[in-house]
Amino acid sequence: MTKQTDIVRAYLKAFDDRDMATARSLVRDDFKFAGAIMTANSADEFFAMVSNMPAGTKMVTKRMLADGNHVVHEFDFVFSAPSGVSVPMCEIIDLDGEKITAINLYFDTAKFPQAEAAE
Repeated sequence: MTKQTDIVRAYLKAFDDRDMATARSLVRDDFKFAGAIMTANSADEFFAMVSNMPAGTKMVTKRMLADGNHVVHEFDFVFSAPSGVSVPMCEIIDLDGEKITAINLYFDTAKFPQAEAAE
């Protein structure tokens, strides 16, 4: 493990635990997020958006690779009942050495459950 993967693992655990205060403490104020269904240009904007995530979702890490200040996280985003859908995703996480500066998230939107996406 590297320092970068330790920071990312702490962020992911906090995010999965819905501990947004801890997750927020691990990203810079000027954090950028780009994904298939949302973008954010600051940490405050991002955390305001994800505070409404559907309950009963979790990330199941398949693989994490570090290259300098970049971490690639391959995972399944799993929805609990009623859909039980598991959506394969990959994110590239950039760090400045101490905090996360950006996340680019990639996944096939066609696999995203429609009921959860609408909430």
